[in-house]
Amino acid sequence: MKKNDTANMVELSYRGMEPVTSLSGVGPHLAAQLEKLNIKTLLDLSLHVPSRREAIELWPGRIPLPEKTVAMQLFILQHRPGKRGYPYKIQARIGTQNIDLIFYHAYPQTLARQFPLDQCVMAWGKPDFKRGQLQVVHPEPIPADQHSLVRLIYPTTEGLSVPRLQRLIKSALAQLPDIEEWLPPQMLMNEGWQDVRTSLNHLHATDEVSENLLEQARRRLAFDEMLAHQRRLLRFRSLDISASVQAPVCPKDFLPKILKVLPFTLTDDQFSAVEKCLERAKTGKPLSCLLQGDVGSGKTLVAFCVMAYMVMHGWQSCLMAPTDILAKQHEATIAPLANALGLPLMYLSGRLGSKQRRDALNAISEQVGIVIGTHALFQDDVAFKALGCVVIDEQHRFGVAQRAALTQKGKCVHFMAMTATPIPRTLAMTLYGDLDVIKIREKPKGRLPIETIATSIRRLDDLCQGLKRILSRGEQAFWICPVIEEDSELGLMSAVARAKMLEQHYPGLVGLVHGQLSSDEKDQVMASFANGDCKVLVATTVVEVGVNIPQASVMVVEHAERFGLAQLHQLRGRVGRSHVKSRCVLLYYPPLGEVARERIAVLRDTEDGFLIAEEDLKLRGAGDLVGTRQSGIPFFRFANLVTDSDLLVDAQKFARMSWDDEKLRLLDLIFSERQDVDDHLLS
Repeated sequence: MKKNDTANMVELSYRGMEPVTSLSGVGPHLAAQLEKLNIKTLLDLSLHVPSRREAIELWPGRIPLPEKTVAMQLFILQHRPGKRGYPYKIQARIGTQNIDLIFYHAYPQTLARQFPLDQCVMAWGKPDFKRGQLQVVHPEPIPADQHSLVRLIYPTTEGLSVPRLQRLIKSALAQLPDIEEWLPPQMLMNEGWQDVRTSLNHLHATDEVSENLLEQARRRLAFDEMLAHQRRLLRFRSLDISASVQAPVCPKDFLPKILKVLPFTLTDDQFSAVEKCLERAKTGKPLSCLLQGDVGSGKTLVAFCVMAYMVMHGWQSCLMAPTDILAKQHEATIAPLANALGLPLMYLSGRLGSKQRRDALNAISEQVGIVIGTHALFQDDVAFKALGCVVIDEQHRFGVAQRAALTQKGKCVHFMAMTATPIPRTLAMTLYGDLDVIKIREKPKGRLPIETIATSIRRLDDLCQGLKRILSRGEQAFWICPVIEEDSELGLMSAVARAKMLEQHYPGLVGLVHGQLSSDEKDQVMASFANGDCKVLVATTVVEVGVNIPQASVMVVEHAERFGLAQLHQLRGRVGRSHVKSRCVLLYYPPLGEVARERIAVLRDTEDGFLIAEEDLKLRGAGDLVGTRQSGIPFFRFANLVTDSDLLVDAQKFARMSWDDEKLRLLDLIFSERQDVDDHLLS
């Protein structure tokens, strides 16, 4: 790094990372309000861009009144402080009309400065008549140095006005030093982009700026934050690339031996996935992959083959799932296979009693080959004897730091993430850019297509009669509701209420499971459903993944219009797991909106989870598709994963080509994600 580059970074680090309290007028109370917006430093303020811009009309004060926010030129006549709970009033004139400016919880000194007597002041507001008097509540003064009627709308929080936030951002921008450009000049020219500082200034500008210029500024900064994110993922990947492990050497008859104990023959995709994983493991470099397969594609068996391979080599393998239900399902699937191969297996979760947990921890630290569990696996007191392979199911429900906390319990650990939620390519690149992606598209032979039917709640009686005939054949059904208990505001059918109603139709055959039940209660209901005593399981989306009941042939999703495409597809995947014809009934409450109609049409037309995921991303966006930031999705200020997919592809390529460019350390400093990735994990 050149000397001036280093100086630039140090200056930016010192001045840009200064706390907001370094600004004049920002005390502990205001700093706490800003922190609610994830704003702690001057740099955070500068990157807090408007959510939208509005061109405001100048209202001369004539009748009729405008039905929107307008700009007003006011001549201030008199200040009348409120007493005994009355609001603070400022009498003013606009054109030939008198108008009262009304303020609740006012600060007289501030208002005296913003609206000085016998002066003309420009302000935004929405005028109204009350008791025959023209008034405007909480008008916002327009800064004297603003020469256009463009209003910036910033995300804010209670007690922090947009004008005050805007003034703080302006002060923060003024204190930031110049930022030396890190992108090649030719690239900026080809894309029509300005430098970072100019792009930020455009987005915060109160002058009229063309839509094209604003979009170019946003895309330039979107590319920067995507590039910073891809570099962070590469830093994780570099740990794998630089690490080396002893290549596993197993008996030549390993695959025939393990294939012999499997319940059915692997599909071509499953067999190919196993071979790809083992080929990487044999290179002496840690395996680092995402196993992405549709519902019912058999990912667990692929994971078992890889874990068994590692255990046969003398290492330990573990599989972590996000819920007890899913973890227990994996245990039920894997335990018989492990026993057949003579591989010791242990289950670990936070539900175990103190003695059970102590015994499990001792076994894990001494001898156990395969460990299956929940979040309990990455706790500090879990010590493996020789952890060599980690498999995480539904990886998007965990953060990158949680993944690292588990893999760091061994040396140069092989890693596999599994997801039954097909993820669009752009989103997979964002979440798992540090992983090789292996896809399983085939389903086991003998699986019949699932018939998807949409029907109105008005035909509920017909549905219940039809379900009675299906149950009489020994088949079972899921019935999914969006909420656990009734909510008068939402007006949705609850699982509790629906279970009571169905019990009248099918006495003694209805079970109920949801997130508020204890783990023991859930296990009891699920066991009853698995052994066939319970014929209709009413549930919330707690059964979305990981429940394997082959004799269940009907999935009813009530209020289907309230669910996303990917979630409906996951729920549909709970049936169709045997040779029996299965159906998914999307029970909706009319009238259907346009988006709900599109979702239902897509589900009717295809069972391809990858196609469904792409459509879901278009309809809902990345945040809703994968979950919240606690689920591992990065926080982007400028980038939109739906509309900026081309930028993501370019950012990934650029990150790989310029990995060792010292200038990009400045980019990392400015656009580092506020995620759950701890820097010490990357050191």
